[in-house]
Amino acid sequence: MHKALDYVPSDIFQVWKTDVKILNILSEDDMCSPKECIRMLKDLYPIEKTDNCIVASYRGAGHLVEPPYTPLCDMSYHKSFDMFFWWGGQPEPHAVAQEDSWRRILNFFHEELPVAASKL
Repeated sequence: MHKALDYVPSDIFQVWKTDVKILNILSEDDMCSPKECIRMLKDLYPIEKTDNCIVASYRGAGHLVEPPYTPLCDMSYHKSFDMFFWWGGQPEPHAVAQEDSWRRILNFFHEELPVAASKL
């Protein structure tokens, strides 16, 4: 088995060059994208900006963390690639991740968007 995407540091946008905060949803059972990428991203931030990289990690969650109460899709056919993608995830922990991440996303937007809008 091989991963659909393999990352190297040069593939990552240098988002730490700005002062924006980024919320990353990290699925520990993601079978499509390597979770090491998010960990690598956090390590690339300069010490003074590491607070701008927020990581919400979820054990047992698969790649497709969608809004709450959406059924787990652990595998699907991708027509463009003419192959099946294994997204991963276990039903119960994935559902918990969807509920908690949705709350975090809404809180993040509530806290950060007014600040960003006032700087325009």
